[in-house]
Amino acid sequence: MAQRTWLGPLTFIAFINDLIVQCPCRKFIDDVTLTEILRNDTPSTMTKIADELMKWSQDNEMLINCNKTKEMIFEKAKLQSIPHLEIDGKQIECVSEFKILGLQLSNNLNWDCNIDLICKKMSSKLYFLRLLKRSGL
Repeated sequence: MAQRTWLGPLTFIAFINDLIVQCPCRKFIDDVTLTEILRNDTPSTMTKIADELMKWSQDNEMLINCNKTKEMIFEKAKLQSIPHLEIDGKQIECVSEFKILGLQLSNNLNWDCNIDLICKKMSSKLYFLRLLKRSGL
């Protein structure tokens, strides 16, 4: 696929348009996010959904990069033991924080990690502005 061109995202969108899985699916320019909402005693079906995704990717000759694939479990209270996901025999990394569309999410649903990210960005921009001011611009 042509990366870093306007053709790459359009090609990806055309390829992924027929992806249908049994859970809410968010399709972005070069990314897919699958979500599952579990009630107190509902077992997870994400393993089955991951298998469907793997079959779809093989049928469409699109590889899933397991190194870039992440699993995050948002929970207010411990529901039950949720099995870790595997794709193509490789266990998917379970993370507590993840950045998606510029928003830093954490599994405990507080905003601390996102606020820290914004503060770091602003700090570097303020430093750059100070340098510009010192140089007379």
